[in-house]
Amino acid sequence: MGGSHAILSLTTHKIDNSSNYNCYYNTLSSTVSFKKNLLSLLIDPSLIITTVTILWVLFDKYIWHYRIFRFIGLSEVPFISGTWKGTINRIGENTPYDFFMEISQTYSKISIETRTDDS
Repeated sequence: MGGSHAILSLTTHKIDNSSNYNCYYNTLSSTVSFKKNLLSLLIDPSLIITTVTILWVLFDKYIWHYRIFRFIGLSEVPFISGTWKGTINRIGENTPYDFFMEISQTYSKISIETRTDDS
């Protein structure tokens, strides 16, 4: 009986070692899995931020002024870019002055440069 008890004890010991190994492997596997999930969490926000930034730049510079976007309500900013000609009538003077406005525009910015024949 003592001999079989030693064999059973040895077998039990091997199973315990195997269980410990499996436990260590599962822990290691969980740690690697956690690191992969953490990495994917770091990659996903940067991908989202990059995508949104690219879409915003395209919309801000090019897309916003198309009629379809004004029609569906995505852009209510009027598109007035270009060269405009006007006349200034000063009070007390009978000579009108012509002037030109050069308007450059994006969805979020507008730049207006004015000049006259004298400037």
